[in-house]
Amino acid sequence: MADMWTIERDDEGIAWVGLDAPGKSTNTLDRQVLDAFETVISGFEKNPPNGIVLYSKKDAGFIAGADIEMLGELEEEVLRGVLEDGKALLDRFEALPCASAAMIHGHCLGGGLEVALACDRRVARTDAEAGS
Repeated sequence: MADMWTIERDDEGIAWVGLDAPGKSTNTLDRQVLDAFETVISGFEKNPPNGIVLYSKKDAGFIAGADIEMLGELEEEVLRGVLEDGKALLDRFEALPCASAAMIHGHCLGGGLEVALACDRRVARTDAEAGS
């Protein structure tokens, strides 16, 4: 998890949660990313922060969505299970007893948009550096 999701709590108890999917130029959601996010959420369920800020550590944008290569390799039943697991995971994130925000720059598509929508607030950059 440490190489994928990083968590830093500031002096006000806000958890800054950064995603940097290893070996990829763009953050996408695959089974490893979702499994590691489940670990993050489980930790917050046991020890809730005062707030959560999700952000991408990649210059290329927030989250581009599902890993298309992974999806193409899955049987229909397995794919359905992955999608249901992802939805249940975001439901757990939404149910956390603290406010949350997504800091968005560049692309935020498909599952990435779902992650952003699971947050209470979204803040998006629209300048040239944000890739928009």
